Amino acid sequence: MDNVALTLNQAIIGAFSSHVIEFLKNTKLFPFLTAESSGQYKRYFSVLIAFITAIGLTYSFEATTRNLIIHIPTFQDILHGSYDFLKVLMFQQMTYKVTIKE
Repeated sequence: MDNVALTLNQAIIGAFSSHVIEFLKNTKLFPFLTAESSGQYKRYFSVLIAFITAIGLTYSFEATTRNLIIHIPTFQDILHGSYDFLKVLMFQQMTYKVTIKE
């Protein structure tokens, strides 16, 4: 994947995760997510999404056989993705500030 595609991918994931958090705050399923208390939860969610994205945890579903395949990366891949994790996390924070805060 080239740099433009990677940047676009991170922008989409960052915007999507920000809107998921906002959606969850407005549902009654998560009463602990309020405007005052959600800062801590937003950070946890953001870190989780950034980590999953950076290490390459992926899945695929084959409808004909009804198989869910989850690709769990090797330990070496996880170590290699640590730097990417920091980049993704910072990009998500920037995207949140641009799309939600302002």
